[in-house]
Amino acid sequence: MKIKNLFVFFAMLTLYVSTASAGNITLSGSKNYTAQNGDVLTGSTSGTVTIANNAKITLSDVTITGGIICEGNATITLVGNNNVTGKFYYAGVQVGGSGTTLTIKGDGSLTATGGDYAAGIGTDGIDHQDAICGNIVIESGTIIAQ
Repeated sequence: MKIKNLFVFFAMLTLYVSTASAGNITLSGSKNYTAQNGDVLTGSTSGTVTIANNAKITLSDVTITGGIICEGNATITLVGNNNVTGKFYYAGVQVGGSGTTLTIKGDGSLTATGGDYAAGIGTDGIDHQDAICGNIVIESGTIIAQ
């Protein structure tokens, strides 16, 4: 009976510890990451960061060379200096399709560079003639899109 109670206590303690650090994500290596609502991203990755639909995230001094893909509506808050580059024919920050909105705000900066024939912030260079991009709203911050 005592062992069972100890296991329950350990499981509860583990759950508490794992949720306490959620939201502060240090990017590293080449892993892809899906950002969820409330995430604060720091660090550097050559992987792709996908922002979940309706997520509000913070970029804080990040370098992402695999690009950012917004699955739908998204809000990015900028802190510090942030650099994003799209791979191949993809935008640095790829905005979801028609009817979606990406909002960028904050006191920081964002330099977004597209891959070949692609926008810094917008859509890819694969479907040049039929590319459909969502809305882009820049409320504040310093934005350089190439």
